[in-house]
Amino acid sequence: DVEFHNRWHAQLIPQLAQACADPVDRVAAMAAGALEAVIADLEENVLTDYTQLILEALVGRMTRSSHKGVLVAIMEALGALAAALEGSFGDYYDQLMVMLLAFISRTDSQPVAVKLRGKAFECISLLGYSVGKERFMPAAKQTMSTMLSVPKVAEDVQTECVREAMERICKVMGPDFAEFLPNLLPGLLSFM
Repeated sequence: DVEFHNRWHAQLIPQLAQACADPVDRVAAMAAGALEAVIADLEENVLTDYTQLILEALVGRMTRSSHKGVLVAIMEALGALAAALEGSFGDYYDQLMVMLLAFISRTDSQPVAVKLRGKAFECISLLGYSVGKERFMPAAKQTMSTMLSVPKVAEDVQTECVREAMERICKVMGPDFAEFLPNLLPGLLSFM
């Protein structure tokens, strides 16, 4: 509830950030998910006060965890934070982008790993949206190349994430997105 989050953010965010470090993976994943919900409801001017705390909690857990549920929840929270902060996210972009590009380069085909890679694509596109075309261009090229090489399955979480990420990347890149069309269009036409 927006009113609840706006009223209690000072108590909620520190507790949820601390819970992201919980040794029980399910607790950490739930805390990251709850943090995402709070982030989505707060205004940028409120979030800027908590950005460092939230990022330290999320990135710290992301670097120490191999639990897919925790990683998915963290990527969703990071994406929400990038979207909410837009232009104020530039200071954190480089560190996060390196980590996310490492996730998408993995080729594990287990269902949970595929979902994780899809969420990483989504998070990358949100980070790109937050920093703009010039800064995002190198990562956009690497991300698009990887997304285009991913097998597409009609009812697959990763495919849906890829679709949404491509839409965002297209918006960020504007006319420069045209360089990806020769590789993208055959796949799109095959689904029609």
